[in-house]
Amino acid sequence: MSRCDPIGCGACLRICRYNRVWYASEDRKRVFFNEKFCNYCGACENACPYDLIIVERKNYFTKELARDVPWRNSWENALERILKKKRVEIPQRIAYVEVEVPKTEEIVEIGELKKMNLEKIEKLLQKVKYRKALEFGEFDVFERGVARARGEDKRDKE
Repeated sequence: MSRCDPIGCGACLRICRYNRVWYASEDRKRVFFNEKFCNYCGACENACPYDLIIVERKNYFTKELARDVPWRNSWENALERILKKKRVEIPQRIAYVEVEVPKTEEIVEIGELKKMNLEKIEKLLQKVKYRKALEFGEFDVFERGVARARGEDKRDKE
């Protein structure tokens, strides 16, 4: 409390609901604390700009009027946060903006498909590997499947 300046600051004196807890000496050079009237709310600790005041709560007292109510757990969690001096975590807010993407249709002609009959293409498209290749634009994989279906794959010959 040697750094405390009750004349210049006096934040603890102004913030306290109970005027008897914090008081200045007769010569106004020192601030005193009267524990008898304190309810350990912590307002003075938060108000002190020099972090000279530390309020330690070791326990709390509540009247047990309602036991089986839906808000009981929330109430007990709030009291635990007070004892441990934890702040409520505020979830991060993220703004979502819908953007309309213009739909474009891409037509790709593969010269080899014109010569091949439709039944072989249907059998080829029954395989998941080749359907995914078309969906993701991996046309070289699909062309290798077409060549394999026609019997023209270079890997089969080796």
